[in-house]
Amino acid sequence: MDLWLWPFRVGLDMLGGGATPAHIDWATPNEVVADFTTMRLRAFVSQGAAPVIVVAPYAVHDAGLADLAPGHSVIERLAAEGFGPVLLTEWKSATSATRGLSTDAYLADLNAAVDLAPPAPILVGLCQGGWLSLAYAAAFPGKVGKLVAAGAPVDTSCPSEIARSARNVSPDMVEELIAAGGGLVSGRATLGAFRVLGSAELDAREVLQVADAAAPELIARYQAWDARTVDLPGRYYADVLNWIFRDNRLAAGDFPVFGRPAPLSRVTAPVFALAGGRDAVAPPAQVFAALDLVATPAAHKAQKLADCGHLSLFMGARTLAREWVEIAAWMRG
Repeated sequence: MDLWLWPFRVGLDMLGGGATPAHIDWATPNEVVADFTTMRLRAFVSQGAAPVIVVAPYAVHDAGLADLAPGHSVIERLAAEGFGPVLLTEWKSATSATRGLSTDAYLADLNAAVDLAPPAPILVGLCQGGWLSLAYAAAFPGKVGKLVAAGAPVDTSCPSEIARSARNVSPDMVEELIAAGGGLVSGRATLGAFRVLGSAELDAREVLQVADAAAPELIARYQAWDARTVDLPGRYYADVLNWIFRDNRLAAGDFPVFGRPAPLSRVTAPVFALAGGRDAVAPPAQVFAALDLVATPAAHKAQKLADCGHLSLFMGARTLAREWVEIAAWMRG
């Protein structure tokens, strides 16, 4: 079964009606400072050297990947490096009431979050939060101070199994299946597709970059996160499938934001791109292409290749202690 069609073929009914909202056991104390249609905006640090908004991915799992456990948290690392306020977008699982939301709804709420932060915050986009941050910076180039894109698929003409699968799917078929499925796309089924097709990272210790004798409590926290999935609005799912992975519109310069193209050439803010050398979800070439597409001066662009897979970019102890320390130094510069 094709990666993009699997969630429809399995069906929400067979999976018990989609994702049930689950409590996230955050590692760092925080509070909800705003509650939008698409997300809860959480504040983890109230003040510091510079404001940061961590833009979590909205794909399969919840935003807990940004703050899994001590030593395995982007939030903790940014706080330790003196940044603040540090905010996080906790995207909500889709429901029948939100099944028609498009990418514009998520960009609109991200814009509201930026307005609630001190001026010109640094956007730290993780995975699909990375391309969303870049699209936002292209639409609102004066509102972003700096931008970090970590493990973000940007130029999907660079080979990957996800992009190849998207190009083999008929857009009309996707629309028909979304309608037949009640407008929702199952996170549980999508995760199942990754696992069946061999694209999921299954070794928790490898992801977390810990020894075999690691504390079982840490592995249990990771497994609890991995078991929590979010459902997506069918409209958003189709937008991402077609515009990012099938038609490569972000790299082509005609990704639509509020009905108008938002070319990455409008981005002039400093940009740091982080990629994993063994990342099958967003291979390095897809990530680093962002630096060639933005209009940021060369002196304000940076990149780093970490020796890890996809999830280790956000939860790996070694990556957080090495590459993210380097990123933090760049953010302060």
